[in-house]
Amino acid sequence: MPSCKEMLLNILNNTQAQLKDSLSPFQTECLDMFQIKIKAIPVDERTEMDSKIGIILLDHCFCDLDNLFGSEDRIISLINKRNLNDNDFFKQVNQIFDDEIKALNQYALESFYAQTFKPVKNILIDMKNELTRLKTSLDQQLSDTQSSPEYQTRYGLN
Repeated sequence: MPSCKEMLLNILNNTQAQLKDSLSPFQTECLDMFQIKIKAIPVDERTEMDSKIGIILLDHCFCDLDNLFGSEDRIISLINKRNLNDNDFFKQVNQIFDDEIKALNQYALESFYAQTFKPVKNILIDMKNELTRLKTSLDQQLSDTQSSPEYQTRYGLN
């Protein structure tokens, strides 16, 4: 049976392959980034930390294995909607990461074993920061394009 990490990578790969023509460049970059970050999770057979990280990412952030939450609460469901613009996608994915980080922080206050979830929180924070960097880069590209003389002439803005 594949590990949670492998299952999550397969889900992301399949989603990207099936929707490649309908994903925005930003969403494609996000999927690529998520896959890179997940592949980089070190396998540790002694502590099985990669399994804990994989389970939280798989069930709490990207999918809902138990169908307990609305579709807007998981990243794969957002991608499958196909009608989200980049701003809405960014806001909702960012909120998913924020909610999970808050849940882990709350768990840390209540549990003796909270330190075992610190690597999970670090990966979530890293993904959230990279997501923000990608969005900032996209916004800058759009701003540069819209301020170019060719764009302004084409759309009668000058």
